[in-house]
Amino acid sequence: VKEWIADLEQKTKARLDILTLGKWAGREMGLKSDLDFVFVTGEAPEEKHFKMARRFINFLHGSASGQTLYQIDLRLRPTGHAGPLLMTLEDLRAYLETKSKTWERQAYLSNRLLKENQTLRLFSPRPMDVEDKNSLLDIQNRLLLPIHDKIDIKKSRGGLIHTEFTLQISLLRRGLFPTDSSLRGLIEALGRSDGALCERLAANYAFLRAHQQLLILLSDSS
Repeated sequence: VKEWIADLEQKTKARLDILTLGKWAGREMGLKSDLDFVFVTGEAPEEKHFKMARRFINFLHGSASGQTLYQIDLRLRPTGHAGPLLMTLEDLRAYLETKSKTWERQAYLSNRLLKENQTLRLFSPRPMDVEDKNSLLDIQNRLLLPIHDKIDIKKSRGGLIHTEFTLQISLLRRGLFPTDSSLRGLIEALGRSDGALCERLAANYAFLRAHQQLLILLSDSS
């Protein structure tokens, strides 16, 4: 992807970067993962930047078989589907600092600027009140299956989503930021007051993720 963008920048004389989010940011892409990202520029976007962004999306959608390897998810750009396709990094920081909702700050905890290969501190710590915490827990509960439902490695309580949400909410409450957007990086950002517990949590998550990927590969189900 980096080489393709560098080649396109040479042809269009435009500079464009990609702020990866989620599993892409953490280098944890797997089967059926989405490509979560937003386009960012260092200068006010011009038509050449939008043209380059559209060509990149077409590049990701194209394949010899006519099928895509990963689905593209641009819903995390500021103001969602109605938001601009790309914006300056400074404008993104300003939005997250002053206008973003708690769940947006949660999503942007895990980020990585593709060219620089660097996780950015995109907003200042902000105290979480009861409403903030409840809004995150409400989103989490809507994503998780009921306790008495079938077991699903990703969506059951104690599974992958539950682990990720718990870590991200804990980081927000403490005003901490990971320097590595992987799950292990989130754990390390919380500190190692109990190193053995951190190791067990990371190992358990890796065990569940590996089996989830195997189940998807073998049966198209988790």
